[in-house]
Amino acid sequence: MLDVKLRDGRKKPGDMMVVINATNHHITFEELVKLSILLYKNEDHLYPPDLGLRGGEMLRDFMNEAFDKGDVTDDMKRRYKL
Repeated sequence: MLDVKLRDGRKKPGDMMVVINATNHHITFEELVKLSILLYKNEDHLYPPDLGLRGGEMLRDFMNEAFDKGDVTDDMKRRYKL
């Protein structure tokens, strides 16, 4: 399991950094996007769109819904089979 903690950021008061696995490393936007692209490509590999499957688009839909709701709900976990 990923150990995720929030700590005070440096940009302005209230800024938060995401720190993983107690390494004191904060996740940057670039790292988040690169990780998301890897996950997207993996979903395309597992569920190829050329076979009529949704692949990475399902991940994109899940992320958009989570952003819109501001959370991951039990219903979302069920629908996206998480």
